[in-house]
Amino acid sequence: MEQPKKRITAMCTAYGVDGAVRGGMIGLMWGLFQGTYYGWQDQLRGRLLGMHVARNLAANTVGFAAFLGIYQIAHCSMENSRKRSDWKNAAAAGLVTGGVMGLPLAVRTGEPRWALFAAGFTAALTGSLDLARPR
Repeated sequence: MEQPKKRITAMCTAYGVDGAVRGGMIGLMWGLFQGTYYGWQDQLRGRLLGMHVARNLAANTVGFAAFLGIYQIAHCSMENSRKRSDWKNAAAAGLVTGGVMGLPLAVRTGEPRWALFAAGFTAALTGSLDLARPR
């Protein structure tokens, strides 16, 4: 009985690492382009532009990696616990991920509605995208 549980945990961890690596790559590209674009918009040059791009690279890489890593782990865990592969797993994983990602803003502003909004929006988006996915 213990062996399948370890295998499932290892599998979900591998999916989470895969999601974090993919998210990190997406965040790296997004931060590079966004940092450069907004740096030029603000007419930054030289070292200031480099610092601006580096700050955007770091923030976007960590954010995208965390989002996709958490989502993949939650989605895999839901599939394994429910023993089904449907849109409800995606919606529940989106709910968890949106809540976790919205929590820092809710704590900073003192408004828990931001975490609830992020959780609800992400759940609706991921659930509907999973429904629209061709099978």
